[in-house]
Amino acid sequence: MPTVQAEFWLNDSLYLKNNHNFHFTSTTETSTSIRLLPEFSFIQQFPTALLPNTQFTLGTQLELQASESTNQSEGIIKELNVTTSLNPYWSFTMGRQKISHIQPGLFTNSLNKNDQSPDPLGDLNYSQGILATFRLGPVEQQLSYIQQTEDNYLITNKNTASYHYKIKTGIPGYKIGPLTLLISHQEQGITRGMIGSALQLPMKFVPGSWQWSFQFASEFNNSEAERNQQAWQNSMVWLGFVPHHNIGILFSHTDKQWIYSDDFNANQSSTAIRYQWLALQSFSVQATASSITKKGTKNDNKNEERMEVKVNFSF
Repeated sequence: MPTVQAEFWLNDSLYLKNNHNFHFTSTTETSTSIRLLPEFSFIQQFPTALLPNTQFTLGTQLELQASESTNQSEGIIKELNVTTSLNPYWSFTMGRQKISHIQPGLFTNSLNKNDQSPDPLGDLNYSQGILATFRLGPVEQQLSYIQQTEDNYLITNKNTASYHYKIKTGIPGYKIGPLTLLISHQEQGITRGMIGSALQLPMKFVPGSWQWSFQFASEFNNSEAERNQQAWQNSMVWLGFVPHHNIGILFSHTDKQWIYSDDFNANQSSTAIRYQWLALQSFSVQATASSITKKGTKNDNKNEERMEVKVNFSF
């Protein structure tokens, strides 16, 4: 789901960004829940003679959730960083930030990190570290060192560092791409890789265009499991079947110990059908019906049916 956000300039160098999500979820396994996730970011630009493109960002996100069984609220500082550009090619972000490795499209999911997820599986999350980006023509490379994440710190009460290298290539306007390759390594842990891309072609006899996109990820050196754990997602989307309306289907699978995704739980297979209405630049609605199979022992699988309606808006 494309993120809609608006900017409100307070003066010539300070502005406020806001983006809000309202979710209604009903499943066969749990009670119906309603969630409101407002997000605000203040960006202060302070150019200098040596670094003319420098800015400071302070961002917060709240979660207000109500269901038949529980009511809860949560809030975190999701962004607290400085971004600077040395030249047109190099840029650096240092501090707490949102790092995401999504596959762009109707289903903005990732088999890896996705701090930008409008509907996190668990607690609100962030990444704290350094991100270096190098852009040259159609090629973009990123190298990140993540010293801490919110979910790891809450669960283990310690920092587990990780390193990520991503290369993405694609030419705007072309039917194929972008092609993305990601290599990740957990400190004293497992190295894994992920590849993703997309293909988009116009329809001949009906309006709009169709898009096929995929992600595939695998571990490289998991000596504790019977084999390296893997995950994949594959989607087909009809874009613009009516102007500003999209519809698509997603198939996904994660192995038993695939615990690296912010969008998919481990040890499950799912099918999802999604409809999206891009009403305005600052307002969109999507409805998703999904069937999730949670694998158990000795073929004792559990099926969950889920219905979700999400409204994304900004002021």
